[in-house]
Amino acid sequence: MLQKITADTPIPKFQDKAILNGTHKQIPNETAIILSLGPKFALPYQHVQEIPLFHLIADIEAVLQTNPNERIQNNNRCTIVNNMQNHINRLQQSTSNNPLERFCNSATKITRKFLKENPDIAVLQSDKGNKTVLMTTADYQTRMFSLLNDTHTYLKIDRDPTLKFQKQNNSLVQRLKQLKLVDPKTASQLTTYKASCPRIYGQPKAHKPGLPLRPVVPNMTAPSYCLSKFIGQILKSSISTTYNIKDSFTFCEYINTITLPPDYILVSFDVVSLFTCIPKSLITHNIIYNWNNIKQHTNINLDLLLEIVEFCIDSSYFKFDDKYYRQIFGTAMGNPLSPVLADLVLEGLLDTTITKLSFKPPILKKYVDDFIMAIPLNKLKQVHDILNNYDKHIQFTYELEENRRLPYLDMVLVRTENQEIRTEWYSKPIASGRFLNFHSYHSYQQKINVAKNFISRVEKLSTNLNRPEQIQIMDKYLKQNDYPKSLRNRLINNNKTRAIPTTQLSNPDENLKHTYRSLPNIPSLTHKIAKTLKRDYPDVSLAFRNIKTVANLFSKVKDSIPQDNLSNVIYSIPCQNCPSSYVGMTSNMLKTRIAAHRSNIKKLNLLREAGHTSEDIQIVELKQKTALLEHSITHHHNFDVNKVKILDQHNRTTALPILEMCHIINQQKTVNKRTDTDGLSCIYAGILQTLHNRNYKTDNTYTTDTTIRTIIANTQQPSSSVQLPDRI
Repeated sequence: MLQKITADTPIPKFQDKAILNGTHKQIPNETAIILSLGPKFALPYQHVQEIPLFHLIADIEAVLQTNPNERIQNNNRCTIVNNMQNHINRLQQSTSNNPLERFCNSATKITRKFLKENPDIAVLQSDKGNKTVLMTTADYQTRMFSLLNDTHTYLKIDRDPTLKFQKQNNSLVQRLKQLKLVDPKTASQLTTYKASCPRIYGQPKAHKPGLPLRPVVPNMTAPSYCLSKFIGQILKSSISTTYNIKDSFTFCEYINTITLPPDYILVSFDVVSLFTCIPKSLITHNIIYNWNNIKQHTNINLDLLLEIVEFCIDSSYFKFDDKYYRQIFGTAMGNPLSPVLADLVLEGLLDTTITKLSFKPPILKKYVDDFIMAIPLNKLKQVHDILNNYDKHIQFTYELEENRRLPYLDMVLVRTENQEIRTEWYSKPIASGRFLNFHSYHSYQQKINVAKNFISRVEKLSTNLNRPEQIQIMDKYLKQNDYPKSLRNRLINNNKTRAIPTTQLSNPDENLKHTYRSLPNIPSLTHKIAKTLKRDYPDVSLAFRNIKTVANLFSKVKDSIPQDNLSNVIYSIPCQNCPSSYVGMTSNMLKTRIAAHRSNIKKLNLLREAGHTSEDIQIVELKQKTALLEHSITHHHNFDVNKVKILDQHNRTTALPILEMCHIINQQKTVNKRTDTDGLSCIYAGILQTLHNRNYKTDNTYTTDTTIRTIIANTQQPSSSVQLPDRI
């Protein structure tokens, strides 16, 4: 049992508005608290094996290589390795008495144990309101299939169309290159050979009864993703609008200068499911209508541009529950071209609407699909009908001001007695009020910046509130997110509040070209490393990324990517005749690299069957290709390419060589050549040996450095539980 939680205990408080239990099961106290903190809450590292030190080394090298001076590089390496060794020793030798760390570790164990014993519970992030939602996996599946059974929007298909779309994408890019409409570098960036099928998932709409889902299809792995982004940038640069709102601050400055005519009121209009309701014919019409503007931003002719746009729309597909679907109507949420096409269509809609109105609206602005208008009250039906009659697929709902107040974006627009507009910072009733908790293991400066930015928003967006009313709002939400009273007072009372850049390394010379890099955030270690690098690398700006977060406790509801389709990986292949293994890397799909290994092995076997010996030139040439082939030829051993194991993965291709070298050194027995690790400085030898000794236990079980794990003990669950909101 944990100690009794009081207001003075230095651990996070339970945020009742931040979690919604959509199941009949009671949740342990610690589980409710840790999940209510949100997926971005950073957790402490309890064991050396949890710390992503190989990734840290790879990312440090990315910084060091920006300065070619080897002396400077080695001086920094020595200091950094010393910091890493000291951190490992402290973590290994000491038992923390920090109540926050003990709570996070215990709550994580209890939560993992609870979710393991209840595999029918899914932990998800809500669509709006920044809530954590628990629902049964059966409910989730039912709601997802209900969405996909919409035959007007989706079509079930028999097989994965990735290769077909990838071929079409590359063919279009090749045409652009041959016509000299893009340069070779751009063509290379738009061409892909490692696309994989996008995987749809649903986010619960916690503000609606029955927890319906909003479908989301991340398209980063889709064949047409880069091409869609490229065309989207062309179209976006060609849209000239007076309607769009850049951000809340710009809109606040604008709206506070407006005085409405007598009898005018405020109303907001919202499109119902905009992306999935835009017909392709309407997109084509608006591109043709705006062609005079578009052609000024590209050399691509109209016919080819329309062909590319049509391909990007038609190649919207995804996978769910091992079944494949195509989106046959509208544009896909997650496609980078979709917001631009939607904006283009809505621009045309508003231009048409203006000409049909019997009055000129003093206010007409939009943010994505949310319009704000000032109209005479007796003209509401006229405006609504005109909007809905533009196209039968695009329909609008509206919200009328109430008591002279209308929520819009993160403000409430207040119409005064003399028809002036004033604003107040606003949080919707469905919102959890959750942002970065002060107890999160983020860097201290990052938490301070979050608080300062929040204070700044309340100050700038609340022109209708006096200072005490603003302070009350600031203090309420900062307190809710566990910011200490003394810190709250200091930040709020500083009238010149301004967020400090979150980059840890900065340079006062604005004319100096900056390089941006990121490091894994390891509390008390990464900050020291950044401080070390600041002296010799002033032109590098660093950001910290958190790897061990509460998000690791959330359910993985997307279909898993088959191992063979993963790219940017470090892998190992075991030898069938000895305990050794081969460690390699590939930026392409793993199956492409393994196919090359298979081909070389097959070629070797055919040469042997033909009577060739190890001295023959054909086999000598094969022997020089990889350490795997050298071992096979020298010792007459065979490798089992059907038992490939992924050791690591990194989204930055340039980090792979360093990661590969780290894993070669860290493996107990490898067939890799000594020269395979020559690119890694010998300064890291001591720290890598320390990790090697700790990763290989007496039972020879290898523990991967980069996998975030928590040691799960048979922890006694608390007898009492936090009372969560009732099941929907």
